[in-house]
Parts: sequence; C-alpha cells; structure tokens
Amino acid sequence: MLSYDDHFIYGYGAADPAYMQYRPYNALLWKSIEDACLRGYRYFDFGRVSAENSGLIHFKSRWGTVEKKLPYSYYPQNPGSQIMNRNGFTYQTAAKLLQVLPLSIYERLSNVIFGHIG
Repeated sequence: MLSYDDHFIYGYGAADPAYMQYRPYNALLWKSIEDACLRGYRYFDFGRVSAENSGLIHFKSRWGTVEKKLPYSYYPQNPGSQIMNRNGFTYQTAAKLLQVLPLSIYERLSNVIFGHIG
C-alpha cells in the first residue's frame, strides 16, 4: 500500500494458490479500506490493471470501483520493452516460468528477469 495526499493506493498483492478458497484478497482489501477510512484518506485507489486482464478488472469492479484510463510514457524510449507486448512470446514464456520456479531460484533471478520484462 502506498499513500499520497488524500489517496490510499493498493499496488500489488500475492497469495498462495492453495489458500484462494479463503479469499485472501477480499480480506486484505476490506481491512485496507477500513484502515484508510480510519486514517482519513478520501480515496482508495485499487491500482492499475492491464487491459487484457479481464479477471482482475472484473474482481475490482465488484468493489464499486470507477475505471480510469492511464496514459504511459517511457523515457528513454525502449521499443524492445516486454511490458509493451504482454502477448509476445518472451513475456508469455517468462510469466509461465515465474509461476513454476522454486522460490530459491526465483529470488536469485528476479533482478535479472524483472530488468528485462518491464
């Protein structure tokens, strides 16, 4: 979670797939919204979502969110950036690999991998 001015912002979350039946994201968001209200924040921002991620868009919409398009600029220009091509082979392969890597290997490689996929 991040905060700025009167905004409380949800950045990223992660959960063990074995416990998804307990709805950990619902609990995290509910408690975070409650905390933000108690601290006097005016807005709770659910963070960005890739336009292709219809499941996450649907999840966030069930909380009564208002979707806003966010413009992006990259400096310096990097036409090879994989963040711009999430449907490409490199990005898709890396995403699948990250899901099955043992944590010890993931931790060692994360700086290198994230530097190349955006």
